[in-house]
Amino acid sequence: YLDSGGSLLLSGMNALDENGKAIFQEQGIEVSGPSPYTHTFLHAEPVIANGIEEYGFVMYEPGFRMKPAQGAESLIRVGEPYFERTYDRFSGHSYTPEANLSEYSAAVLNGKVLTISVPIFGAYGEHASPVYRKMIGNCIDRLIEQPIIRDNGPTALETTVVTNEHSVIVHLMSYVAERRTSMLDVVEEAFPIIDMDIAILCDVPPKRVFLAPDETELDYTYRDGYVHATCSVTDGHRMIVIER
Repeated sequence: YLDSGGSLLLSGMNALDENGKAIFQEQGIEVSGPSPYTHTFLHAEPVIANGIEEYGFVMYEPGFRMKPAQGAESLIRVGEPYFERTYDRFSGHSYTPEANLSEYSAAVLNGKVLTISVPIFGAYGEHASPVYRKMIGNCIDRLIEQPIIRDNGPTALETTVVTNEHSVIVHLMSYVAERRTSMLDVVEEAFPIIDMDIAILCDVPPKRVFLAPDETELDYTYRDGYVHATCSVTDGHRMIVIER
């Protein structure tokens, strides 16, 4: 898969085998066992710091200690606390504050293989820290040099791309789920997006770009292999059609 141009992302204990070692040599990491701390701190390296402050953001889930092997690159450094909270050591906050920036990395990129030493996806699902999502996105940007879509829409925007021999169709869905009951998220209302910039990967200059289903022509430019346009989504759904 890697030899054919694919990329691989592993996170948390899924990156290690039953002996606590890296599953693949291609990960380019040196593992030093599980972290002795239940809470650590994430420092984004400058290469993935877009939109992230220079700060140690707490990671609420434990992981393992690793360093980049020769030729691999650290994307996120690990800060460690003064001590692990036990019966004889206590911090009045929900976690012990950061003491120092350690020698370990939380994210290592080796070619097209990215290893994250903490369960960052599960941590985001549990704690919803926006910086987790931003770090994941910036790391993935290092893996995928030409994503299918680039846009500056809100996080609630969902996109689906359908391609065939003659066209590229991009569905834009803009709805926000709200917790209306104790157990259920409900989607009732569209979230309007006005004048959103979007770039869509297209291998050839398009013959035509329009909005469906009313076939309104859409102004665009084509450069660097992308169709660049500005569009609005006012009723929750919009389709951009690129004819090739």
